[in-house]
Amino acid sequence: MKQMKKLKYLSVIIVLMLAAGCAENFLDQKNLYQKSDESYYKTPADIAEALTGAYAALGIDAGNNNPFIVAELMSDDRFGGGGNNDDGFHSTDAFTLVDNDYYSGLFASAWPGILRTNLIIKRFDQAEFTDETEQNKALGETYFLRAFFYFRLAKFFGPVPLKTEPVPENLPRATPEEMYGQIAQDLKTAIDLLPAVKYQNIPASELGHATKWAAEALMARMFLFYTGYYGKTEIELPDGGKVTKTDVIAWLEDCINNSGHDLLPDFRNLWPYSKVQNYPFVSKNSLQWADEKGDNYETVFAIK
Repeated sequence: MKQMKKLKYLSVIIVLMLAAGCAENFLDQKNLYQKSDESYYKTPADIAEALTGAYAALGIDAGNNNPFIVAELMSDDRFGGGGNNDDGFHSTDAFTLVDNDYYSGLFASAWPGILRTNLIIKRFDQAEFTDETEQNKALGETYFLRAFFYFRLAKFFGPVPLKTEPVPENLPRATPEEMYGQIAQDLKTAIDLLPAVKYQNIPASELGHATKWAAEALMARMFLFYTGYYGKTEIELPDGGKVTKTDVIAWLEDCINNSGHDLLPDFRNLWPYSKVQNYPFVSKNSLQWADEKGDNYETVFAIK
């Protein structure tokens, strides 16, 4: 009889333990194996790591979907390839594209970068910075990259859905005014946040990162494209402000006068062939490749 009572009590205890274990908070456990956007972005190192992911998206154009090549293919500047297997290039050049689509990959590859920059911007205030300059620089680079991705899309495909939040939703195409207004807003923010460090004073480890000068130069290029193609004289910003021709000229003058960027004395030193010293043309003309490790001060922004 005593044995039965003990078994009875033990059964009650087990049932109570199971009931307690099945409460909702039992399932609310931290993910110990993967990072989430809620637990991440807490330190400057997290932001730097996330920015590296955003920069990596600049170069993920699959196959031959390099933006420069694709932009040139349908122009009068060049033929569509010279090899026996360049049928896709040839058909694109002749406007008879059927099977080889060099544009869809370019479209798709921009969205990972936009998502990554949107995530950084949304969670940026979670990070605890002790250096305000470092904080502004990281956020400025993020805004520059989002503008860069959207301008790349806008040049090839016109207005696209404008996503400024990292949420899964289907949006209609933005208007040109909305599209370029957001790009200009992001670039203006980047210009205001990024430090005015001369190119010659930028550490070699940071080459390839966006700078104030890159943001000013891209603003000018985007302004020329938008006003020329759409017949506008200024860009209206989402915050109610405007970007005018006068603004752009001021930014360009700042870049020209204060960036440290300039033209090389001999443009032939831009090309890698000038690195080959046993090449007669190189030795005869005393050429020396400028490289991309700091000596090429013509480069305002390059995808590394």
